[in-house]
Amino acid sequence: MSSEVMQTIAEKRRVDSKGRLRNGLIAGGPKDQRWISNAVSRQLVHRWRSEEDSVLVGYRTALADNPKLNVRDWTGRNPIRIVIDKNLSLPSTLHLFDKSQKTIVFNLEKDTEHDNLSFVKLNGTDFLSQLLNQLLSRGVQSVIVEGGQATLNSFLQSGFWDEARVIESSSTFLDGLEAPRFEGKLLSTTFLAGDKLHLFQNLKVKPVVLK
Repeated sequence: MSSEVMQTIAEKRRVDSKGRLRNGLIAGGPKDQRWISNAVSRQLVHRWRSEEDSVLVGYRTALADNPKLNVRDWTGRNPIRIVIDKNLSLPSTLHLFDKSQKTIVFNLEKDTEHDNLSFVKLNGTDFLSQLLNQLLSRGVQSVIVEGGQATLNSFLQSGFWDEARVIESSSTFLDGLEAPRFEGKLLSTTFLAGDKLHLFQNLKVKPVVLK
């Protein structure tokens, strides 16, 4: 299963999982770049991106997938791209740094502003809380967290999510990364041309308070 978390900072927080395999994995091995979800599900994810303020990925997903995080498979505005790169180790050649759309890199090293590319320094304490406060102070009201596994788990365990959208594929891999585990109320299941979309609600939402 591939996973995506969506969080709306001020009023809603959502966890969206873009692809989970039937056997409970969210990806294959480290060098396995196969798609899990189908074309219909992927188009839906691009629609979701167009409806929210921002989309977030962690270091490993940025490095392994080199995502563009735009809405090329849907009509609408591109979201602000949010990247967690604590030690600023990601190569500058990644799509995320091409300045084609506004991008914010949260890190522990520096504060720097460029055209469409901002580096925001946080301290190592309550990293996610600081990150969400920074986004809220910049007028960003919602964020989709699209991965990877560690980043999703961080949001899920912190309670900083409103909704989880899990797209389950009928495919299976022999090995790979285990899908995040979380507690939430199942609201609905929708069929998407062979995939299944499960919508969960967090009944114990942790609020984000602007500091």
